[in-house]
Amino acid sequence: LPHRADAVAWNADASRIAAGTWNKLFLWSWPDGKLLHEGAWPDYIKGVAFDAARGRLLVGGDDGRVVALDVETLEPAAVADFKTKVWSLAVDPQGDTVAVGRLDGMLTLLDGETLETRWSQRVSPRGVLGVAFLRADRVIATAYDGVLHVVGTENGHVVRRLPHAADLWDVAAGPDGRLIAALERGGRLRLWDAESGSPLEARVQGREVSDVSFHPDGTRLVTGSWAGTLVEWDCSTHGDPHRLGPHLDEADSVAVHPDGHLAATGGVVGAVRLWDLETGELARVWPGNHGFVHALAFSPDGDLLASGDIASKGQVLVRRSADGELVHRLRVGAGGTHAIAFTRDGGVLISAGYDGSLRAFDLEDGALLVERTLSSEILRALAVHPSEPIVATAGEEGFIWVIDTRTWEVSVRLEGHAGTVQD
Repeated sequence: LPHRADAVAWNADASRIAAGTWNKLFLWSWPDGKLLHEGAWPDYIKGVAFDAARGRLLVGGDDGRVVALDVETLEPAAVADFKTKVWSLAVDPQGDTVAVGRLDGMLTLLDGETLETRWSQRVSPRGVLGVAFLRADRVIATAYDGVLHVVGTENGHVVRRLPHAADLWDVAAGPDGRLIAALERGGRLRLWDAESGSPLEARVQGREVSDVSFHPDGTRLVTGSWAGTLVEWDCSTHGDPHRLGPHLDEADSVAVHPDGHLAATGGVVGAVRLWDLETGELARVWPGNHGFVHALAFSPDGDLLASGDIASKGQVLVRRSADGELVHRLRVGAGGTHAIAFTRDGGVLISAGYDGSLRAFDLEDGALLVERTLSSEILRALAVHPSEPIVATAGEEGFIWVIDTRTWEVSVRLEGHAGTVQD
């Protein structure tokens, strides 16, 4: 997508997906991903929802309106104008009622046919960021106050509050009413058991996620992010998510296999993806890193693939490139690593750390051979000499350290850069 996706929804039979961005409305067929519509909108779109009973697509946003469009012609069928920003909307399963969350903290219920107001209730002193129907008589609202508000649809009375430690941006309820999904500032997807109110788990997308929608069968959901990506998640397993497109997230690191037929990419969700370079198809996905996969390297013979992350307890995972078998889990210090490289013989892995330290590991047993602090700032670049026992590293101080890998002593420090040196 050309801009961040603040609104996304499936239709009832999962044959279409709609998404809204800044000044744009998109509609795709599913599962082939064919783009059916890309059209202009007056302002930011903050909510989209399908009304299966009437064959409509409802759109709301910063222009203060909720517009019901015929899903085939995309012509307006009804309009509600609130004169204040609409940040979220949802349609109940029968299409009788539309819930609207507004910038002024009001939750409003509309008649599904005419979009006339039934009632409005202030549920938060700040904007209502997400709304969803848990069942016909219950609607859920999230706001900047970090609370899941469960509200009765008959009179707007709050019947339950589920406090949370962080702001919750959007919310969705599973079609069977058993599962609640909400998006937390910072890129986390949170799940709750709707009956008990107990939190179940958190999953990380990595960039700010702004909208969430369940698949009609309840086994999957899709999220939209500020990065302009749509990500599909499996609710029944803890498997790695995948993007509706060529890559799930920012491809923050890439490495090519020595034989030239395979490429590895890493991004913000902590997974490594392997791609067939002849067909362009995704070949394998390996989850497991804790954070941003910021560094990737194949061994000189191509047998091993190392992936390093940026996380509070940084690690490098060394796997066999043929089948993903984990060979070593190497700890690389607080903050993780920005660059990794194998020595020419493939027997040692070197890491340039967020904490300014260079580390070398013996790949026979995973033992730490050396840990040398070179800088008070982040090391961001690393290179191994193609024929000599030399490695160079550099970072935010602007210096380049040249190190003899036989002794791991600094041979020379090169100066001259006025700022950060990075790959």
